[in-house]
Amino acid sequence: MINSNYRKLNQSVKESINGYIFILPALLIIGVFFINPAIKLFSLAYTDYNLMSGKGSFVGFDNFKRLLTNEDFLNSLSVTLRLAIFIVPVQTLIAMIMAVIINQKLKGINIFRTIYFIPAIVSFVAVAITWKQIYNPTFGLANTILGIFNLGPYQFLSSKSQALVSVAITCIWKSWGYFMVIFLSGLQDIPGEINEACKIDGANPVQKFFYITVPMLKKTTLFVVVITTMDAIKLFIPAFTMTGGGPLGSTDTTVHYIWRQAFRLQQVGPATAMSTVLFVIIVVITMIQLKLEGKND
Repeated sequence: MINSNYRKLNQSVKESINGYIFILPALLIIGVFFINPAIKLFSLAYTDYNLMSGKGSFVGFDNFKRLLTNEDFLNSLSVTLRLAIFIVPVQTLIAMIMAVIINQKLKGINIFRTIYFIPAIVSFVAVAITWKQIYNPTFGLANTILGIFNLGPYQFLSSKSQALVSVAITCIWKSWGYFMVIFLSGLQDIPGEINEACKIDGANPVQKFFYITVPMLKKTTLFVVVITTMDAIKLFIPAFTMTGGGPLGSTDTTVHYIWRQAFRLQQVGPATAMSTVLFVIIVVITMIQLKLEGKND
């Protein structure tokens, strides 16, 4: 009996060791390229760091205290929040509706699936540059199309009231195809018996969408909302490529403002403090979303 238990324990230890050996390369990569830089980042938030000399002096919580009166940083948080509020529901709804449409068994539907997904695999820089030309107030495609309906011309990226929405539309166009595929995967996991029951009961497409599709996609929707929220909060490329944060800071996202402080103004300490605050905000928002979803289960 003792020998049997010993052999079982020995086997369990061997399996554990083999498991750790398999995950060791991944742990090393995560440690070197993610955890170590994160620790370095958080430590710099408490220093007055000089990027050129690589030296810094400890200043405690001074960098965090200054953030409370930094109007430009607070404005960047407001811009980021408004972007997220616009992008998350609109992008999620478009992705879900389009997933329902292309989930139909129609001839040539795979071609449309491919076309809709193409923006998701194109470089965001290329997308931003392309949409910047589309928004051009003089010869851009957007004003050309609107002109057919006697609308415009609009300034889009050079108007303080229009720039943020214009950037948000670009972000939605870039990413909705990716989340459409995720919703499509969720739709295909819905049992066929439920769809058959809907047909027998005489439910129309709208009723089926609201009473069957949306509830059955609850978990998928949560995943999409969480990822979309994090993506919206971390937006940098559109502000950098399309507007430079302008006009008058109306599209100056938090990540773009942090980048400018760190690499243009050499204010590494305050920039890392801002990054720490942004990290905390992302964690808190994600936890709230997961908590709300847990209550709905």
